[in-house]
Amino acid sequence: GTITGNQFNPPPPPPPLDSGEEGLAGFTVYVDYDRDGVLDAGEPRALTGANGAFSLNAPAGTHYVRVVQASGYTQTLP
Repeated sequence: GTITGNQFNPPPPPPPLDSGEEGLAGFTVYVDYDRDGVLDAGEPRALTGANGAFSLNAPAGTHYVRVVQASGYTQTLP
């Protein structure tokens, strides 16, 4: 199946979910098959586009989707 989403940078709290978001380009998003929090060989991955959007393919089922954190950023939402 296809997994799609957006990596974004909300303004300071409380974070609005629909307005004021800044798309973050160039972040690596991946399916963490072994749930170890590390991008491993063979795990599907994609880079976020200019608007923060990503799309990657994975087999049907439930998956953990993670982001490789870039320097200067802290993940605040799952």
